Amino acid sequence: MALAGGGFVTSSTRPVMRALIQVTGVDDPHGARLSILARSEEIAAKANEKDPMLVRYGGGVVGLEANVVSTRKGPMVVVHLLVDCRDAMGANAVNTMAEEVAPFIEEITGEIYDETDEDEELDIEDGDDGTVRIRASVHLEEVADHFKVLFGDEGEYDTLAGFLISELGRIPQTGESLDHEGVRFTVEEADERRVSWVRAERIDLLPLEGELVEPRPADG
Repeated sequence: MALAGGGFVTSSTRPVMRALIQVTGVDDPHGARLSILARSEEIAAKANEKDPMLVRYGGGVVGLEANVVSTRKGPMVVVHLLVDCRDAMGANAVNTMAEEVAPFIEEITGEIYDETDEDEELDIEDGDDGTVRIRASVHLEEVADHFKVLFGDEGEYDTLAGFLISELGRIPQTGESLDHEGVRFTVEEADERRVSWVRAERIDLLPLEGELVEPRPADG
């Protein structure tokens, strides 16, 4: 009967399993995510080195995903290794790969922030020159309150670093600036993995080039 009707046609997806790695406690989760994605080929290569037999039979890592997830304990980066397990059950293979690349991912994302670390530097500190030094991992609400500005819908970011990365489409480097609602944010300290410190100043209060500023009358 089946043969008379043309037989059966079937299809299947690849036998792909996911290995999950959580990165917690990073100063800049969105910058960490971009750093992980930028080195996804290296991560995949390290993972595949742990199971050469699987790779020999056409399996191994076929993709990598990284997303920032908000939790009650703060944002974390969730990394998924997508592993073609072929005919193997796969659980042991993906777990072994995850254990192998976890230290490398920690190295990529930089120093892990420890809440018990003593740090005498303030998150937001007013300078004598009228500028403000801001830790890039500070929450946007604090920056908005300090400068009385709005950042709109935060979307996927909730820190100053996340805002800068989202607006520029990449991790900005030292010396790069972004103007927003009369405030100029200039990256003071950064590397290829993260933004650490930002210097901010109100440019809507600065004189234009060639403009004279009348001195304020003395009190009394």
